[in-house]
Parts: sequence; structure tokens; C-alpha cells
Amino acid sequence: MLAVQRVAEGWSQKDVAAFLGVHRVTVAKWVARHRGHGDRGRKAKPTPGRPRFLTDAQERQVLGWLDQPPTQYGFDTKITCRLLRT
Repeated sequence: MLAVQRVAEGWSQKDVAAFLGVHRVTVAKWVARHRGHGDRGRKAKPTPGRPRFLTDAQERQVLGWLDQPPTQYGFDTKITCRLLRT
């Protein structure tokens, strides 16, 4: 990784960060990860996200509802639900 290489060559982490357009703390994390794990430290760690609210089947069902006219569900309007899908 270029950042780790530049720091090893004597560049300051601040200068490397400015050169790469990232925050100094980011460079410090990269260097620390490399020192702790070597080349294996270059792999990004999976970041957990918020769990899905709907299952695949539920999502398909909701999208299916949006394909029907609102009058199908008792709404007295000519607005189409297809616009909501986009």
C-alpha cells in the first residue's frame, strides 16, 4: 500500500494524508493495521449494517402492491402507485 510505503520511506503521516487526500487518522490506522497484520491487514474488514426490515418475499409483495392501481385497495384517486416504485 502506497501510504504504508511512504511512511516507511520517512514521510510523515500528515504529509502522506495530504498527498492521498485522506485524513491523517486514516493513514495512522492503515500503518497500525499493517504493523499488526502485515499484508493481511490491507483487506477491508466487513462493516455490519442495519439488519434488513423486510425479507425478500415481503419486499416482492410490497412491490407487487405498488404495481396495482390505488383503487384496487379502496383509494379514490387516479394517481398511480407505479410512480412510487421509481
